[in-house]
Amino acid sequence: MKEALSAKKNTKTHVKMTHQEYDELVESILDMGYIVRDWYPDKNYVLELAEDPVSHLEFMIWILKSNPDRKLTEEQKKVKKSLVKPFYRYGSTDEHTKQHYEGC
Repeated sequence: MKEALSAKKNTKTHVKMTHQEYDELVESILDMGYIVRDWYPDKNYVLELAEDPVSHLEFMIWILKSNPDRKLTEEQKKVKKSLVKPFYRYGSTDEHTKQHYEGC
């Protein structure tokens, strides 16, 4: 896995990994067994996460993937879309990424 640093903040701006590495990361996160149930981040919290998406990568994946069938309010749906954006911005926009996050 390769990481790139931002000259502006000295924070990582993106991670490069293979599809297999990504799938293994998602699987390891889901294997923890903890599921997002009652809590969901608000818009301001997601904006904080988006400032340094690499540092929060596992947490963001956990939020998006741990309970995909959860019924969200309209506000939570907007928050979810904001959570997905860094995966397209800093990640790949290829079919593999779309397969994981399409419909979010």
